[in-house]
Order: sequence, then structure tokens, then C-alpha cells
Amino acid sequence: MGPLYIFRNVLGESRISHQDPSGGMMIKTGMYYLTINGERVSTGLGCRFIFHNSALQPKGGLDVFSSHELHNAVSRNNIFYSRGRTYPRDSGAPPNDFRNDLTGSYLRGGLVRSMFLSSQRLEWFLAPTMNRIQWGRIEYTRNGTDFAIPDPLVQVANPALDRGVRLPGFNDEYTGAAPDIGAFETGLPPLRFGREMAPGSSRPPWELY
Repeated sequence: MGPLYIFRNVLGESRISHQDPSGGMMIKTGMYYLTINGERVSTGLGCRFIFHNSALQPKGGLDVFSSHELHNAVSRNNIFYSRGRTYPRDSGAPPNDFRNDLTGSYLRGGLVRSMFLSSQRLEWFLAPTMNRIQWGRIEYTRNGTDFAIPDPLVQVANPALDRGVRLPGFNDEYTGAAPDIGAFETGLPPLRFGREMAPGSSRPPWELY
């Protein structure tokens, strides 16, 4: 019936099972049909709101959404990086509305990790700049010598920083020119997950060293 909210989560690892670490789906959207008074009615027509999540999958998620039928889902300001398909195929009415997400393919380590500041916790605050490949043969001159570098690695402004859209009631306390895309807002306290949310919680030595 809905509504369902998926808000400010970090998805960092996906696996089929303990024995199969090959990676699965980030968001499962299973649904089925009931027959009510002779009419075939979907169980998945309620609104799904997917806001400000960071789905990075450094260990290999496949698709962002599962292959099930999906209706009436709304996504905004998410970071979706995966090896496979980002959004599901159009499933008809009510239509889905996917906008203002930062999407990309799976790159082990490297460029995706350069988007974020390093942390020992599940903190994914955005770095001011990140690495990006500038495709093509780029010509340079240094000390009077001309040379060219194919596909050089360059520093560019972080495309997720201050690039989110305003969602009243969800990201009102943003800092900067606009909300950040992803789970963490630069300048606000870090999110805490699981037992670390409890007052006075501390990590045991084997999780620190």
C-alpha cells in the first residue's frame, strides 16, 4: 500500500550468499498480483521514495534494482554505482520517476573511491575534487618540449557536491549552495549505523587495528 521510504543508507557490499560473494541486487522490488472481486490487482502500487542513498558496491553488486516489476518509485539524490543496469525497465502505470541521481559503472577502487574522504568507519563524506580520465590524446608543453598523453588522469570538481535537489522535510539542514548527493551531507555530523548508534558505543580493538 505504501508509502515506503529508503533514506540515507550506505550499501557497501553485495553477495548472493555466504558461499557466493559474486554480488546481487541493491534494492529488491518484488511484487505479485491478487484477484479481488474478479479484478487482477497489483500489490506493488504504493509509492516508494528512495532518497539520498550511497550504493557503491566496492565488492561487486550487479544491478541497482532487481528485475521484478516496479511501479510508482521515486528516486532523488542517490549515488548509484554498479556493474550492471541502474534503473529497471519501464513497468507501466503508475510510472516510475528517477531523477537527479549520480550513476556510473563499477570501477574497482580507484576513481569511485577518490570521490570520498578516507575514513575507518562507514563514512562517505564527499571530497572537494576527484580523479577522472580525460579521454583522448591530450597535448602538453613543459619546459619548451611538446608531448602528448593518451587518456590522462585529471582532477575535477566532485559531481555530487552541492548538486542535489531540495526535498522539504528530508534535507532541509544542508550546508553549501545545495544538498549533496548521497547519504552524507558535508558539514553535518556523520551518520551512525547499527550498534554504533547507541550512546557511549565504542568499537572493539579487533575492529580498529
